[in-house]
Amino acid sequence: MHAFDQFLRDKLLTLGIVSDCASHIVTRGVKNVTTLPLNIVTPHVS
Repeated sequence: MHAFDQFLRDKLLTLGIVSDCASHIVTRGVKNVTTLPLNIVTPHVS
């Protein structure tokens, strides 16, 4: 976290083209699923 904060303050925000930055940190995962629920999609028939 310290390195990320230092990069933002010392490098990115000093460029003059970036005026603000927002970061969101995830502390733990709520759900870890990589498959799509394809059974809820109806097929398109022409």
